[in-house]
Amino acid sequence: MAIDVTCECGREFGVTNDSVGQSVKCPECGARVRVTEDFISVEPEPDTNAAQQPSIGPEASSTSKTEDRTSTASRRPADSKKASSESRKSKSELKKEWAAHRRAASAVHQSSVPLGITWMYYGLLIGVIAMIGLCTMVLLSQAGRPGQGSPLVILFGMAMVPAAGLMIFGKLLCMSAPSQIPGSGGVLVSLVFDGLAVLVAIGQRGQGIGLSVLANLLAVGSLISFLMFLKGLGEFLERRDIADRASGVLLLGFVLVALWMMQLGLMSLAAVARNVPGDIGGMGSGMLVGGLGIFFIVRFAGLLSMCRDALSKS
Repeated sequence: MAIDVTCECGREFGVTNDSVGQSVKCPECGARVRVTEDFISVEPEPDTNAAQQPSIGPEASSTSKTEDRTSTASRRPADSKKASSESRKSKSELKKEWAAHRRAASAVHQSSVPLGITWMYYGLLIGVIAMIGLCTMVLLSQAGRPGQGSPLVILFGMAMVPAAGLMIFGKLLCMSAPSQIPGSGGVLVSLVFDGLAVLVAIGQRGQGIGLSVLANLLAVGSLISFLMFLKGLGEFLERRDIADRASGVLLLGFVLVALWMMQLGLMSLAAVARNVPGDIGGMGSGMLVGGLGIFFIVRFAGLLSMCRDALSKS
């Protein structure tokens, strides 16, 4: 004879008479249900039901608590295993990300970026020396001493050619930088600015100093674009000092660009209005912007030196 047993989850299933007094597993939720004589169907008798009512409550409550504890205990290992699995997965993902970062950092050291930055560093040094020499010759010329046309002016002017060449070739080498570096696209933008500056410099002969200022403006724009790459390189190498230094030089570059644009505007105003004093946007502001430009390049060279030292350490 089959006995109908009802689980706490509401599932009804049948067991044999031999199961009385034993615990059976619910096929729905897996909880253990103790089969008691209460599950045996009895003819409805008012007195019998009334007498049995007190005994049903405590036993059912005890069975329910036992089943709840059993169900909770069965769920706890599963929850613990799930949390442990998620933790292992998270650690595994972090390890993979760190390994990928280390591979990319190693790729930077093994690429042409260190050599490119070294070339740019020496190119900037030559450029700074040439610019200081040219500014000195201009001051001597204003004081009535030999200036333009002297052999030193020609020498300093010629020194700008290898300086620009080293800078451009250094940037070309930096094109091999991994794409994971933030701002790596700034290298290409910098090369575009260099090309425009060269074209303007070639076409400026006999066109006044306006195009000369524009060529300088493009040259500074080239350095600013490359600074974005150096800032990203510092962050990628986890060198906060390089990233902060790059941010400071970037700010100085933006100030320099603003001053040069102001100078261009003043020279345009002087060209339109003949009664404007000739010095406006001329010698005074030119010396100021020139001095700031030299300071900007010196700071830039110092930043390149920091990057070169950081990349020389494997």
